[in-house]
Amino acid sequence: MGIQTRAITVALCIALMSALLACGGNGGSNQNLQLINQDSAAGLSLPELSDLDTHRDASVATQIGISPQQFMSTGGVIGTPGENLLLDSSAEAASWALYSYHTGTDPLISLRLTFTYPNGPGAFVALANYQTGRWDWQPKAQLTQVTTQLSTNANRNYVSPQGNMFFVVASFDDRDVQITDLLVVADVPPPPSFSISGRVADADGIGISGVNVALTPGTASTSTDGNGNYSFAGVEAGSYVLTPSKTDFTFDPATLKADVVASDLTGKNFTGTTTALPVTYIADIEALIDGAGGTEKSCLDCHSGQFPDADLDLSTYTAVKDNATKINQLINETNSDDWMPKNNDKWSQAHLDLFQQWIDDGLLEQ
Repeated sequence: MGIQTRAITVALCIALMSALLACGGNGGSNQNLQLINQDSAAGLSLPELSDLDTHRDASVATQIGISPQQFMSTGGVIGTPGENLLLDSSAEAASWALYSYHTGTDPLISLRLTFTYPNGPGAFVALANYQTGRWDWQPKAQLTQVTTQLSTNANRNYVSPQGNMFFVVASFDDRDVQITDLLVVADVPPPPSFSISGRVADADGIGISGVNVALTPGTASTSTDGNGNYSFAGVEAGSYVLTPSKTDFTFDPATLKADVVASDLTGKNFTGTTTALPVTYIADIEALIDGAGGTEKSCLDCHSGQFPDADLDLSTYTAVKDNATKINQLINETNSDDWMPKNNDKWSQAHLDLFQQWIDDGLLEQ
C-alpha cells in the first residue's frame, strides 16, 4: 500500500507550569544551554512525562490550521502579536510554551517550526522522549525555520501511551522568539477500500445495459455493461444506498442498502421492467416508410414503393415486415453512397432506434 504523507497544522495544547531559569553575566547563555541539556531539565520545572497525557485530556484541539496562540499555558512572559506567539524572555530569565499533537496511530515523520528573532537568533526546542523517559533538547536554533526528524528508532519514541506528541519551545536571556508556524508531518496511509458489484436484468434474467447506478452518499455513479453488470471500486467502509435508473424502466427493488464493513460486497442485484409501449407498424413505422410523419425522406419517396432488391411494394405491412432486416441494414449504412434514404437524407438516430426497437418488439402491426 502506498504511503500518503500529509502536513497537518499542529493542534496546540499545554500543561500549566511555572518556571524561571536564573543566569548571570556574559556566561549566562552558555550556562542556560548546559542546564537545559541535563536529563531532568530541572531549571524549567517541566512536568514528568507520565503526567502529560492527563493534562491533554482537558484540551484536545482537533481543528486544522490553528494559530500558535492556541495553548493551555506557558511559562515566563509571552506576547500575542497578530496570530503569532512571542516568547518574551528577559535578562537572566526564560519564557516557554509547551505544545502537543494527537498522532493517533499515524507514524510521525517530522516537526517543522518557523520563528522570527526580534533580538537575534536563538530558540530551544525539546521533545518528550517516551523511550528514554526524558526531554530531548535540540541544539539552539539559529535559522528561522527548523525541522526535526521524528521517525522512531532504538533511542527515540515521541508518542505517549495515549498517542500524543509533546514539545517545548523556549527563549532565554532576552533572546526573544516569535513563533509563526508549527507543522507536524505524519505518515497517513489511505483508508482501506472495497468494491460493490451486482447485476441488473429483466424478469427472464437477460441483462439490461445502460442502466445508471448511483452510489450515495457521494456523487459516484456507473452504468451497466452489455450483460447488465456494474461495479464500484475504491469504496471506503460505510453505509451506502444503490439506486438504478433508466428511461422507460422501473426497478425492483427501487434502492438497495450497501453496508461496507471489511470486505467486498457482491450480488447487489436489481430486476428491471420496461414501461415503454411496444413499437407497432401502424403507430410508429408506417409514417417512416411513406413519409407522412415528418420531413425526412421515406422509402416511398425514393423508390416509389419498390424495394431496391426486389419488386415489392413497401406500402403494405407484410412487405415491410418480411424485409425488415434488409431495410434495417440499409438505413444504418455508414457509407453515404449506400444510405437509404440517399442524398444525405439519412434518418435521425431516434428513427433508426425506433425501427430497431420495432424489430426487437416483434414486428407488431398494431
